[in-house]
Amino acid sequence: MKNKKIVDLSRLLSPTTPVYPGDPPFQTVDALFHDPVGFNLKTVTTAMHVGTHLDAPRHYFAKGDGVDRIPLGTCVGRAVRLKVTPVDGIIRTADLLMAWERLPVKQPRVLLSTGWETTFGRLEYFTAHPGFEPSLFSFLKNNGVVLFGVDMPSVKYGASDNAGCHADLLGVKIVIVESLQNLALLPNEFFLSAAPLPIEGIDGSPIRAYAIVD
Repeated sequence: MKNKKIVDLSRLLSPTTPVYPGDPPFQTVDALFHDPVGFNLKTVTTAMHVGTHLDAPRHYFAKGDGVDRIPLGTCVGRAVRLKVTPVDGIIRTADLLMAWERLPVKQPRVLLSTGWETTFGRLEYFTAHPGFEPSLFSFLKNNGVVLFGVDMPSVKYGASDNAGCHADLLGVKIVIVESLQNLALLPNEFFLSAAPLPIEGIDGSPIRAYAIVD
């Protein structure tokens, strides 16, 4: 790790962490106390899509794979960052392709920096985030992308089609990582760790995503 920098890409989880409208909040409860038993033990109640998290096919497919079926090699390895500015609330595929073609090295794990992470903590972070053109699917599939991460709380086509975008990507087992932060601190290429908890059959998982920068 000498001469390398670790960039934390994950949101802090606490009872005050903003959640998607309608989702249950992250909560902790003291189950045992240091006095009198000699140690502390908490229980956690949470939706699996709180803070920085990963979506598995089970999220949009009744019999889709859970997070425990996602190969670790999909979530850990060399990655690239694309920086694209939305136009009128849309992230244009042509701009993604232009940023992709400028990369000196291509990798199958792609994180997208749009600047939307700066709205975290405000309601519009969830309700007004940018959407993609439907051609996003072909762009990712044709370029061999296996993990697609964003600085927004979700992925959608246009203004509101969350289901179509998720179904397209998860249907070909492209892992979706949402609510990343600090993407502006990343170079074009880096080592990424974004692994889920190994919980059987679960549709998503909070993750501790981080980048190791050479």
